[in-house]
Amino acid sequence: MSRGKYGHPPECMISSLPNELLLAIFHLGITTRDQLHNGKEAFPIRVSHVCQRWRALAVNSPTLWTTICFNAINYPLPYIALYEARSMPLPLLLHFQFAAGELSSKQISCASRLALRTSELVIRFHDDIALPTLLPLFENAPHLRSLQYSAALNANEPHPTTPERMMNFPALQFLKVIKGCLSCLTPPSSVTSLYISNASIDDSRLRAIVQECPLLETLALLHYMPTSLSDQSPVESPRIKRFAIKLAGPLVDGLKSVALSFPRLEYLELMDEHTRLVLRELFPSLPPSLHTLHLRGDIDMDALLPFMYTCRGIRRLILSNVAFGPLIPSMDAWPKLESIDVDDRVKNSVDFTYDDSEALARLADLTRQRQDARPAFRTTVYNKRWRHEYPIFCAWEPSTPMLL
Repeated sequence: MSRGKYGHPPECMISSLPNELLLAIFHLGITTRDQLHNGKEAFPIRVSHVCQRWRALAVNSPTLWTTICFNAINYPLPYIALYEARSMPLPLLLHFQFAAGELSSKQISCASRLALRTSELVIRFHDDIALPTLLPLFENAPHLRSLQYSAALNANEPHPTTPERMMNFPALQFLKVIKGCLSCLTPPSSVTSLYISNASIDDSRLRAIVQECPLLETLALLHYMPTSLSDQSPVESPRIKRFAIKLAGPLVDGLKSVALSFPRLEYLELMDEHTRLVLRELFPSLPPSLHTLHLRGDIDMDALLPFMYTCRGIRRLILSNVAFGPLIPSMDAWPKLESIDVDDRVKNSVDFTYDDSEALARLADLTRQRQDARPAFRTTVYNKRWRHEYPIFCAWEPSTPMLL
């Protein structure tokens, strides 16, 4: 460290930062993961113990204390009360993460008290016992706009249950259900984004969802399975702009998927080979508004090409864990294409799933050709080694959309 005129270290630059900039830096350190794992030593607590100035700034900045995590091991109730007091009067994000049977009566009482201030609610349990107890506490919460709930059950266990009566969440806009059930939690008409994973949705339920949610703009179905043999009229939604789908498995013999009519569709995400087999039934025609196509997982690219040729207006192509080699010779079919994004990671892993050197070289050549005609064209890749080998590739952007 350099020394000042009298041999003392010079004043640290961070001490000269204005409070507004220092507070912005504090916000960058706040994550739900940190809150869950560190609890009483989470980031807001740590920065408030550095020096007198930092403590005064942190303690008197309610925005630093609005994420409250309920965790039996790392988050004792006195610290929840501390966050509650320091976050006044702002809306709260509550995150519940417990193993089986850990939710105490005191925690339930605390959650009930915080319900009126809750704007975002995340519930993750290893069983379904707590859901019927916890969800009703937030019924009619005036500020609750986002709800996510899941239970990490084994595949051979039944899906989680929900309360025995219908519940009302009048302000809800975002709903994500993982390994859950919608039979007692009908999405309210105010919902604009709905994600359903590992909860079976058939065509009749899909039809009901789009009718019950007239404001729906984003819909993701990770376990869709057509079951109806009677009503084959199209499922229509005039507002859906972003749609993602994965079939639960191969179709039963004799069943056909109903057609989907989303005239304002802009983003389409497709996952796995079973979904590819019913695309022409799902989308007999695609609207001209469709500009982003996201392909994920084990999809036969050669077999998918006839469907992709109908997507003439595509401007962005996102490829996640797919063998993209067969697509490159066909890129002329999308004259408006502005970018290609390639993510070769396995979900929750850094393992590479695709490393075709010939395909990479052709992708780099295609990028150069497109940039000669349209300088703004770019190809982004996640793999750092690919970017080192082909500097024409850009770095993958964390903001790349992904619904499923």
